[in-house]
Amino acid sequence: MANGQSMLLTAGLILLLTGSTRGQPPREVAAPAPIVSDAKRVIDLLEHREFDKATERWDRAMMTELPTPRVRDFWLQLESQVGKLTAVGEPTVNTEGDYRTVVFPLDFERAAIEASVTYNGQGKVAGIYFRPKS
Repeated sequence: MANGQSMLLTAGLILLLTGSTRGQPPREVAAPAPIVSDAKRVIDLLEHREFDKATERWDRAMMTELPTPRVRDFWLQLESQVGKLTAVGEPTVNTEGDYRTVVFPLDFERAAIEASVTYNGQGKVAGIYFRPKS
């Protein structure tokens, strides 16, 4: 694994979701337009460094674990490692219990990344994760 990818994994944001679906694997579903639009907006706001707006839809646990200053620090570190975001690909949506995760392939200047934005049953962001695209 390249050093940049290793650093990216180290810097990756992981929020373990609570709740169980009794061992059922996540299932891919057709992308519901509102959740996809909202997740795309989160990515766009991060790209444009509008971190306060990006975190407005965080649920309470996310705001505790990943407040706006940490999101800003993470994004700036990510950009320093992989460059600016150059393209956002077509998303997929996975459902596991009450959680829906929108997964976007992202192209940065020096790396391909996969971003996952997870929503709880109330439509709030319950997790966000960035990892090298496999």
